[in-house]
Amino acid sequence: MQRISFLFIFTLFFIAQVDLRASDTIYSMDKGNKILWVDLDLISPTQFNIGHVAMLDKKQKILKKFNKELKGKKKLEKYLLEKAAPAYLASNGRYYIVDRHHTSRALYEANTSIKKYPISLIQNLSHLSQRDFFKYLQKVNGLYLFDNGEGPLDPFELPLFLSDLDNNPYRSLSWMVREEEGYEKRDVNFQEFIWANFFRKRIPLYRGTETELKKNLKRAIEMALSPEAMNLPGFKN
Repeated sequence: MQRISFLFIFTLFFIAQVDLRASDTIYSMDKGNKILWVDLDLISPTQFNIGHVAMLDKKQKILKKFNKELKGKKKLEKYLLEKAAPAYLASNGRYYIVDRHHTSRALYEANTSIKKYPISLIQNLSHLSQRDFFKYLQKVNGLYLFDNGEGPLDPFELPLFLSDLDNNPYRSLSWMVREEEGYEKRDVNFQEFIWANFFRKRIPLYRGTETELKKNLKRAIEMALSPEAMNLPGFKN
């Protein structure tokens, strides 16, 4: 009995240490998840790519809100809290986010004095091996294992750091179409990648520059509103 009590106390102590070593302030949310401010270097992606054009847009928004004055910093912190990233904690002490890859990478790129990002902790899975951790995330559709259309790949190949996310121009095109109300945002994991793949099969891109994406935007919107896209999440009929 004493051994069980000791193990129980030790486990609680260990979890507390893991949660607090990379974060400071804890908030509450409507969903009941803890909000932790986590070092950007301790955040890991659950996908291989971001849309670089979409990320740069978010970076500009961050820089507009931030300045070196205290008021600017608080304004940015409030903005980021509204965009907390849902995440799972793994046994390697890293927080694997299943959303907000673009905003968190944008904060990293902006290089402000804020070096932490708010995490909405869905579940502490630090008791699982890394392999079982990835299996669980696959089960709950928490991993997107395609790299610019190729895959599915081994989850152990996922980038470890936000800075390692590669560019997927079709993900930017997907974002641009949604910004122009070509489809509606839905609570579906990796929705924008589903649309990105739809465009990948229909619109050839060569360099994936912002100029090239803008030239193809009207065509992409027309495709998004066509019957061809009626089975995609967020289709507008």
